[in-house]
Amino acid sequence: MQVLTPEDIVKLSRRHTFWTWSAQDRVNPIPVERAEGVYFWDTDGKRYLDFNSMVMCCNIGHGERRGIQPMPGYTMNKNDFRNRLRRIEGQVRGLQRMIEEDQYCIDVLTQISSVTRALQGVALGLLDEHVRHCVAGAVKRGSAEGDAKIQEAIQAIERLVKT
Repeated sequence: MQVLTPEDIVKLSRRHTFWTWSAQDRVNPIPVERAEGVYFWDTDGKRYLDFNSMVMCCNIGHGERRGIQPMPGYTMNKNDFRNRLRRIEGQVRGLQRMIEEDQYCIDVLTQISSVTRALQGVALGLLDEHVRHCVAGAVKRGSAEGDAKIQEAIQAIERLVKT
């Protein structure tokens, strides 16, 4: 999981927030770390009253659980995973053809082994993304949530090892 610096926050805020007042080219956004009620806090811990239409708390929804739920860790690599699974799907169709054509048992078993390794590769990739993104984010947000994600990851690893 990438941790943003205050400078990153300001840069992204300038790029993605619509500034409606006339002096928008001179705006120096505050790197907001959290918001609650009518207040928000910068990355130095300084508290501000969000008086400007509650832009951080309401309009942007900073801190709103529905808005900060993490996306799946694999989202950034979804196309890669999808392509790998499509190749595996083709391999499985090839296995079906081999059975229909009464191919030699060892050749079929070799292909089954190949499909199994390919699926394990996808599983390990997803696990890597999950640990680096979902688990790391949960640990950073708090101990109870972090502990639950760690336990969930351990159980997933146990299931993978048993197969």
